[in-house]
Amino acid sequence: MAISTIAKPRASASPKSELRQRMSRSWEVLRWRGPLVFLLLAFREVLSPVFYWHAWHIFEDDIRLPHPETGGKFRVLIYDGAQCDVGLREEIVAMGELTSAEVDERFRRGDAIAMAYAEGRAVGYSWICFSDEIELAFGTQWIVRPKEAVFHGSFTLPEWRGQRIHSVLDAGMCRHALGRGIRRKLACIGVFNLSSLNLMKRTGDRRTMAVILIRLRGTNRVYGKAIGKRLESRFHMPA
Repeated sequence: MAISTIAKPRASASPKSELRQRMSRSWEVLRWRGPLVFLLLAFREVLSPVFYWHAWHIFEDDIRLPHPETGGKFRVLIYDGAQCDVGLREEIVAMGELTSAEVDERFRRGDAIAMAYAEGRAVGYSWICFSDEIELAFGTQWIVRPKEAVFHGSFTLPEWRGQRIHSVLDAGMCRHALGRGIRRKLACIGVFNLSSLNLMKRTGDRRTMAVILIRLRGTNRVYGKAIGKRLESRFHMPA
């Protein structure tokens, strides 16, 4: 499960490490999204020397409305930057999606993280961003208004997927956000992330627009298109 903005580029890794990471991600895409999506994403990579693109569905929802919560065996704890110590950082990094620098950057801008625990260990997490510093991709920034927050960066360990951990995390994040005066949550899901899209349909989250961003290689030009609402109503395009 992954509901996410596009992460910033990681620090350089060794060729062997990068190859292992690519192989692991490719296997995850094939396993959870099927051969058709795998081939479409592979085709995007083939075209990447010329241009690269991303496409998402954008969701906006009133968190004061009741949301179903399932999975009573999971315990959810919320941490912010003031609670981030070496142990928490290592726990997040050990799950394999983020580097220490990425974790520190999210806490620096004021994000909070919801961690799901089962059988004595962390099995998933999701982030809440309360500021407009958060990027969609290619320098395109979210517009985050007062009493809004972006729910992003959801991740579940592969062996724990299919148990609706994200629903438990989402309920915990909504309670935390309400306590901080937030009334509306924002989120984006990639158009090929079919499992997450199906989950959003089941939970009744409201899809408000679709967004595609294209960047031509070798230039600083970014082209954006939105369906459902004006792109400028929710995002700042780079100059």
